[in-house]
Amino acid sequence: MRVEVNGVRLFFDVEGAKLVPDGAVMREKPTLIDLRGCGRSDPGPASAWIVSQWADDLRAFCDILEIERPIVLGQSGGGFVAIKYGARHRGHACKLILASTQARVVPGRIVDVVRRRSTPEAAAAADRWLREPDDPSAFRGWSAHGVPLYNHAPQGLWYRHSPDHLESFERCGHGVWRDQPARVLNVIREFIQS
Repeated sequence: MRVEVNGVRLFFDVEGAKLVPDGAVMREKPTLIDLRGCGRSDPGPASAWIVSQWADDLRAFCDILEIERPIVLGQSGGGFVAIKYGARHRGHACKLILASTQARVVPGRIVDVVRRRSTPEAAAAADRWLREPDDPSAFRGWSAHGVPLYNHAPQGLWYRHSPDHLESFERCGHGVWRDQPARVLNVIREFIQS
């Protein structure tokens, strides 16, 4: 389905019925959304493909669909959006879950990590893409050399549920849920229910 949000139509999906019985109460099922310029959502102007716009779109989307106090999960680049949304719209979310993400991009640090863990070609591709993020050939270079690095299990990654809750996952790659799906889902479930 699509809904008009801040001048573009955003695609969203709800698996099955929106409300389902959960004991004596009705529980809302998660709503998934494609950001403007991503997936099946309208692109809108490329100049609006920025984290602050996506964060504002998320807030407006919730308001339009009357989703109150959402639980927002940001994975990887989606974590940038979730962080910005939380900062710009304080108190709107019930909970934020940040997975395999960071609060800010430090290009030199990223290139150094890629250099240590991979090849000179991958480091050069990362450096170029971080300097020229709007160049499709730079992205293709990073995709060819960098994407294969995303889920090597040796490093430890984590999910941060709130400023006071940090959950570590040892020997996991980018996208912890791929390496330890049962534990990740259990941790998220416990956090949501807390």
